[in-house]
Amino acid sequence: SMLVPPLMAPEATAAPDIAQYQQDTEVYRRRAKSFKNIFVIEASVRKETWAFFSSLPTEVRSYLDRLHERGAAMTHAAPVGFAAEVAQVLDQLGVNTWTAMAGPLELHLLQAKNIHGEQVVYECNEADAYCALRQEERTPQLTMATKFRHKLLQRMGVQLVHINVWEWNHLSEA
Repeated sequence: SMLVPPLMAPEATAAPDIAQYQQDTEVYRRRAKSFKNIFVIEASVRKETWAFFSSLPTEVRSYLDRLHERGAAMTHAAPVGFAAEVAQVLDQLGVNTWTAMAGPLELHLLQAKNIHGEQVVYECNEADAYCALRQEERTPQLTMATKFRHKLLQRMGVQLVHINVWEWNHLSEA
């Protein structure tokens, strides 16, 4: 069987070959997405269909357990786009936020505690989280991938506060 090399980010040197660095970065991005997809599939099998998971042969469960451990070691990136904009506004309001991982899924923005002492997770739904709007529909519909993400996070015990880009764009500067 062919061994899969570990996922490693390309190194930036003092004077990199720009074309090679860009190519290496693109390969890394694609591989990282593939790794993440495998970890999400493992998490969904474990959380959504526990009876199926527990019925698998021991060696398959052992493989999935190793995937689970590797998925838990994934790192998160700083918020970008809409999530970064929301983080900036929340920070200006005195709400300290940061990002974290829930299994293989990145949580957009976290707040330490709300008034009830619970952790709050702000899920920033960007425009690409929605399907194209039909003329007869008044509210945009989330894509199946986004719905699946929300369902899996809920099964992992994460309660989300949704901030939708459509509603955000209608707010005033105040």
